[in-house]
Amino acid sequence: MPDLSNIKDFINAIKTGYGCAAEHISSVALKEVFNGETIWSGVVEVFKLKDCPRTDKCYAWEFEKENGKMEFVTVLGLPPVISPQRQSALMLRIK
Repeated sequence: MPDLSNIKDFINAIKTGYGCAAEHISSVALKEVFNGETIWSGVVEVFKLKDCPRTDKCYAWEFEKENGKMEFVTVLGLPPVISPQRQSALMLRIK
């Protein structure tokens, strides 16, 4: 079950960042493994967007920064980010 306080924070971040209302539709647990080692493990939240002219989906997750603080990330469901799994792979390439 997702942390409902984080879901509300993600919805607010989506509204602020993209000007769209959002409804949480699922939580997807992901684990990225490279050469037998886990390089990222977390949950990607999936949102359905309302009144967004560019797409109807948004993906969101949080991660711990080097200073120990948590940071939220939101990404519109536009190519190449078309699924939680693709989002995860893209995020790792950017890092």
